[in-house]
Amino acid sequence: MMDEAAAARDQAQAEAERLTDDAHRRAQGQLAAARSVATDVLTEGEALAANLRDLGRSLEANARLILEDVQASHAALVHALDRVSPGHRPQSQLRGRATERGSGGRAAADEPLGPPEFLRRR
Repeated sequence: MMDEAAAARDQAQAEAERLTDDAHRRAQGQLAAARSVATDVLTEGEALAANLRDLGRSLEANARLILEDVQASHAALVHALDRVSPGHRPQSQLRGRATERGSGGRAAADEPLGPPEFLRRR
């Protein structure tokens, strides 16, 4: 009976070691997969951040262009209004600055009330 108990104990201990080794191998595989996923997430995050920086630069450049078009359109409109309003003091004089784009800007001089340049480009 002692031999049977010892044999059962040895068999149980061997089974426990086999299960432990199997669990360690599966855990190592899962850890390796998790590290791989973490590396992929970092790589994609860095690419996304770079793309967002590029988008930000593009949006800033487009915002500058739009602002320049709006300023040129405003200057041309104010210039046209100043020309058709006799005796009216030009707005550029009221502000104390010349309209750099009013007569030589993007809006055509022969079209004082024409569409702004950014609409003509379409």
